[in-house]
Amino acid sequence: MKLLLLSLGLTLICAHTEGTHDAVTSDFDPSKYSGEWYSILLASDHKEKIEENGSMRVFVEYIHALKNSSLGFKFHIIINGVCAEIEFVCDKTEEDGVYSVECRAPDVSSELKQKFVNVSEKYGIVKENILDLTTVDRCIQARGGTQS
Repeated sequence: MKLLLLSLGLTLICAHTEGTHDAVTSDFDPSKYSGEWYSILLASDHKEKIEENGSMRVFVEYIHALKNSSLGFKFHIIINGVCAEIEFVCDKTEEDGVYSVECRAPDVSSELKQKFVNVSEKYGIVKENILDLTTVDRCIQARGGTQS
């Protein structure tokens, strides 16, 4: 399934690069992505997965860089009208890649949202399957009082 979850505030784009580019040695700084995030937009070729009560409708709270190069995530999802918290760790893989962090605020500019639409369409996701999460309940009240 083609799915772009750009929320890491979340507009997080992972782009595979050819050649010998090494993200770790090219000014890779965990403080640039560690911390609080907001889910902004979701896109999927299976829109029902990201619509209300969909299994991939997630709202990022934070990302934390771990000492072993893994990443810790804290998400919220809405299950039967109640915000539920999910935490997990992603381990480093052998695949080379560059991670571009675009957003760490409750909302972004219309230009950045259009960039997300363009990337989604490039990967075959139609505009009708893109949801603007700034217009829905994102479980922000579950963040310990943080409001947007």
